[in-house]
Amino acid sequence: MSTDEDKSATRGWRPAPDVLVERMEDSALLINLTTNRMFELNQTGTRLWDLLVEGLDVDAIKARLLDDYLVDASVVAREVEDLLKRLESEKLVVPDDGG
Repeated sequence: MSTDEDKSATRGWRPAPDVLVERMEDSALLINLTTNRMFELNQTGTRLWDLLVEGLDVDAIKARLLDDYLVDASVVAREVEDLLKRLESEKLVVPDDGG
């Protein structure tokens, strides 16, 4: 794995400033007010979003999800990385460079 990939896997993320969140029963609808695109999160995705809002980094999010759900660590790692990539591609999260 390259250094850039290492950084991507462990860097922090935060919700993009132009994202509105609508809560539903066990899910959330993310609306990018810049692109007018919507993205629905299931219960687990909503939990990940809440942890991002709390300011947790990727490793801390994975640890919390492992505490919350009975699932293998490799599954959590893959699912978190996949969802963050999708959220980034939809411009729903931005890198948190500590600033």
